[in-house]
This record gives sequence, C-alpha cells and structure tokens, in this order.
Amino acid sequence: LPDAPEWLADAITGGTVVAFGHRSSCFRVCADALGKRSYGPDDVADALEKVLAHPEKNLDGDAAAAAWLATQAQAHANVVAPGGDPCDGPYPEPHLAIAKLVLVLAVMTKLDIKRIEYRETNGSCLGVLLHAPLWA
Repeated sequence: LPDAPEWLADAITGGTVVAFGHRSSCFRVCADALGKRSYGPDDVADALEKVLAHPEKNLDGDAAAAAWLATQAQAHANVVAPGGDPCDGPYPEPHLAIAKLVLVLAVMTKLDIKRIEYRETNGSCLGVLLHAPLWA
C-alpha cells in the first residue's frame, strides 16, 4: 500500500476511525470474533488467532467453521450491532474470514490506526454520512 495522503494521515492520528458495513464486512468479522465493536490492532491479531485456532480452521466452505462463526455472531449481536441484524441464518462468506481479518490488520498497521469503532449499516454509503444517530 502507498503512504496515506497527508490529510488522511493527519485525520487518523490520535483519533478513532469509524468503520461501517453489514454482516459480510471485514470490520464486522473482527467485531464478531472479538465480541466488541471497538478494537485496536492487537485485538484484530487476537481475533485472527481465535479463527486460526479453531479446529475447523479451513474455513473453505466447511460447515462446522461456518457454524462456529454464526454462533459467535449470534452471541455478540447485541453488543456488536445493538438494535440491528439479529444474525439469524448462516454466516456470510466464512471462507473469507481469515482474509478479511488479515486485510483489516494490514490496513490498521500501514495507516497506524490505533482504534476502529464498528457501526452496522446496510445500504448507501452516502446515507451513512447523513444519518445522525450513527455519529452520536
């Protein structure tokens, strides 16, 4: 990854980055594995270790691993996305969980992001910017 533009690097320094997405978001995978919606790089590394330590770590379509991720998401839904999706049904894209965790950790490390605050959203990214309750 190239270096962040100066304006972005300045905005990230000393602050929390708000990340948004729905159930298949890489940020949601981190939150589900950790059971919290605010996390730092060390937390993401812990989440990656949790997924890799699972006996069914080959998340390549393996039903047992997908079921484990679904159980994690259901157990933490009230913390990760209060008032949002109850996380019923199969976990989306379980075969990409490891790649998503690695991506989040790499970006946080490269951009020196100290903390991410996950907010559940679904739909228009422009709408997210205008929806005041997400920024309270």
